[in-house]
Amino acid sequence: MQVIVCDDDIENLNEMIQVCYDVLAKGTEVRGFSDASMLAEALQAGMVQPALLLLDIEMPALTGLELREQMASKLRMTDIIYVTSHEEMMEAAFGRNVIAFVRKVGNWDRLSEVLHNFQQEHQCMVDVTWKKKVWQIDVSQILYIQSADNYSRVVFYLQGELVQALQSYTMKEWERILPEQGFCRISRFVIVNYAYVEDIQKTSLIMEDSMRFNIPNGKVRRLRQEYIAYAREHERVL
Repeated sequence: MQVIVCDDDIENLNEMIQVCYDVLAKGTEVRGFSDASMLAEALQAGMVQPALLLLDIEMPALTGLELREQMASKLRMTDIIYVTSHEEMMEAAFGRNVIAFVRKVGNWDRLSEVLHNFQQEHQCMVDVTWKKKVWQIDVSQILYIQSADNYSRVVFYLQGELVQALQSYTMKEWERILPEQGFCRISRFVIVNYAYVEDIQKTSLIMEDSMRFNIPNGKVRRLRQEYIAYAREHERVL
C-alpha cells in the first residue's frame, strides 16, 4: 500500500510521515511532498498510486482543494485525509473519498486514530514475489489476474510501476483472498479489478493497460450491469 503526505510545512510533513510509519503496517510505502504541484505531476505521470492521501488544505500555488479537483480521475480510488489549521475551510473540503479532517493542534493523536481506523477497515494485504523478493501489497493495486496452469500471472502496481509476476496462488485461492466488491472472475482464466477497467464493449473488456479480455457470451449482460453499478457508485464517467 502506498500513502502520500503533502504539506508545504516541512516540520508538519516530517511529523505526519513518522506517524504513518508508527501506525501503519510494516511494508507500507510512505512518501512526502512539500509541493502540491510536484505531487500533481507525479499523479499525472502515474509515478504514484496512493491508496491514502494526507493533504494540507492551505498551500501556496496549488491548494489541497485544487489538487483534488484537478486530479479527480487519478484519485478515484484514493481516500483523503485533509489537514488544516483553519476549521472554517473544512466545509469546502467535504466531498467524495474524504474520510476525515485533522487539525494541526500540536499533537497527532487524532491522526493516529484515523490511520488506525483506515487500516482496520480498508486494508487487504497479500504477499507477492517479484524479482526474487517478497513484497506486501494492497489488493487494490492489482489490475487483473490470469490463470497459468498451477500458477497465476498477476499484473499490479508496485511503487508506481506497472509490473507482472507469476505467483503460486491458484484462481480459487485468489477468490478467497480478494474482497467480493470490485473484483470479478469474468471467466475460468481471468479475474479483473473493476477500478482499472477502461471500457466494456459488446464481447470484450478493456483494461487500463490496454489489455483486452473476451467475455463469455453468457456473462456479457451480467458483467455490463455489474460494471455500470460499480462505476456509478464510484462516480466514474461511463
